[in-house]
Amino acid sequence: MECLDAAKLLREAEAMAAHAPRIRVPAACNAPETLQAIPLLMRGSFRLGRFRLLHGYLRSIRGDVRHRLSQRADEMALSGKWKSYCALHVTLRRAETHTACLHVLGILFLLHIPVRFEPECARLARLLGSDT
Repeated sequence: MECLDAAKLLREAEAMAAHAPRIRVPAACNAPETLQAIPLLMRGSFRLGRFRLLHGYLRSIRGDVRHRLSQRADEMALSGKWKSYCALHVTLRRAETHTACLHVLGILFLLHIPVRFEPECARLARLLGSDT
């Protein structure tokens, strides 16, 4: 790569990196889409910024997770497997466990310990009834 091209590329990369702190997490996100994006989000440098975004996104999918799990609990109750309240209670606890695991993985990522987010995101997506 020519020196002038390299300088232009580095300038563009620095300009994009300058906008990273301005990324805001919406109040509510679609859980399956967010779970698909988390492994991509958690690759690269700027680890503290990525961890903050992970924390914000996990907080923003809470409402969607509750809604999807209540639907799953109703399906389980209608199929006669469990009572609706028990099904919702159990699935909510499992979702909280998976979310806590994602937080722990984020902390390990922050400490430069190699981790994989894909399996845990896939488990939570399966719990929500997604085909991801």
